[in-house]
Amino acid sequence: MNRIYFLHLIAATTLVAASVGRAEESQATPAKPAATATDKTARDAMQAAHDARLAWIDFPGFTADIRVQTDGVAHSGSILVTDDFDYELSISDDAIQPWVNSKLRSVIGHRRPGSAATEVKLAESGASADFGLFVARLDGSGTFRIQDGLIREVHRKNDSHWFEITNVEFFDAGNGKVLPETSSVTYRDPKTGDIMKNAVNRFTWISVGDFLLPEGCLTIETSADGGRQTRQLQFTNHKLSQNAPPQP
Repeated sequence: MNRIYFLHLIAATTLVAASVGRAEESQATPAKPAATATDKTARDAMQAAHDARLAWIDFPGFTADIRVQTDGVAHSGSILVTDDFDYELSISDDAIQPWVNSKLRSVIGHRRPGSAATEVKLAESGASADFGLFVARLDGSGTFRIQDGLIREVHRKNDSHWFEITNVEFFDAGNGKVLPETSSVTYRDPKTGDIMKNAVNRFTWISVGDFLLPEGCLTIETSADGGRQTRQLQFTNHKLSQNAPPQP
């Protein structure tokens, strides 16, 4: 099946399924946490899921050629990623749309090493052991579903934003580490809960020296009114910065 058609099908299905789920929400009875689950269980699960993500240790930075495409309009340029996880783009101003910086911050910034935010508790909604464990941050900034040691869902809601991320597939980076591969993000109106749009993302990675670096990011976004946009980042000719120390 064509990859772009597959992603579009997921996006359209997510819009329909989420709408049906919302209609049934008032009739559903939330599952209760398992009797043995505790706040310590939640903290341990969050830490384990955090530790499973691949981070770039002793990261030297890299350069690459980059191609930015929105629907049928493409621009080519280059990117410099520094050892402090910042980046500089050399490309036409016409290519720099809001989604570009958002996606770059995602694939680069999320590789930064750091400790997990373990100030969490067992969420009231809970779940069965088969479905995973719901964990909520104490500051109210998000709820996570953790299953098999991985974060499968992220739910964030405040006065200005409401979105739900489902991690459909992970890329096996070896040594028990993973990278994002396929995800679906549903955006809702924070006042009404109505679905505004859904974005399906596909990430690919390439081995360069001792690091797995981004190779491609494909997003197909479908809005509730039927609008559709295809966005893509492609990285080629990766080169690690000089004197790159090997990863352990």
